Amino acid sequence: MGINSRKILRVLRKSVRLKTLIFLILILVINVLGWYIYISEVSSDITTHVKAWKIDFDNSVNQDVNFVVDDLYPGMETQTKEIQLTNSGEMDAVVSVTVLQMRILEDTYVADGTTVTGDDLIDSLSNDYPFSVKFYIDGEEVTEKDVLINATATIVVEISWPFESGDDATDTYWGNAAYDFMNENPDTPCIQINAKVIANQKE
Repeated sequence: MGINSRKILRVLRKSVRLKTLIFLILILVINVLGWYIYISEVSSDITTHVKAWKIDFDNSVNQDVNFVVDDLYPGMETQTKEIQLTNSGEMDAVVSVTVLQMRILEDTYVADGTTVTGDDLIDSLSNDYPFSVKFYIDGEEVTEKDVLINATATIVVEISWPFESGDDATDTYWGNAAYDFMNENPDTPCIQINAKVIANQKE
């Protein structure tokens, strides 16, 4: 093989490598751009079905609250909803929140009071997924708190899913599962939580 032929081969190899590299970069950019457009177009919010956002009680409260999250994906904006309860009675009270039932995509879990409790479901929502649903009372991640006479307690539910939760495999699994669920069930929310807010005067 002549010197000129070798030079031509070298040039061709460099050209092929460059074209391959440009092609791979282009594919990567398209994929990243496609994901960015997807998460930009999908918006997530917590829809709350409740009789009253502000509850003024002088004896007791036992109210069902349903939280619904339509869309679920890594990097979603943190969403919160709150309910306020004011103790207008003549004694201090105890305010608490519990989860009766929850559905995450296609899986439903029910608190039966024995093998699975409402606190178990709340703990699962907070710790078992790359996204988290947390309940706070007056800024503390608790499910029960004392409320003094004429004082107000604020119950907050918060959902978040950082773009990187620290576990790539789990993020990928649940991200794909949520994406498939939303495509196959466009009219069904990704998360549905049936909770109960309870307030009782102390004896």
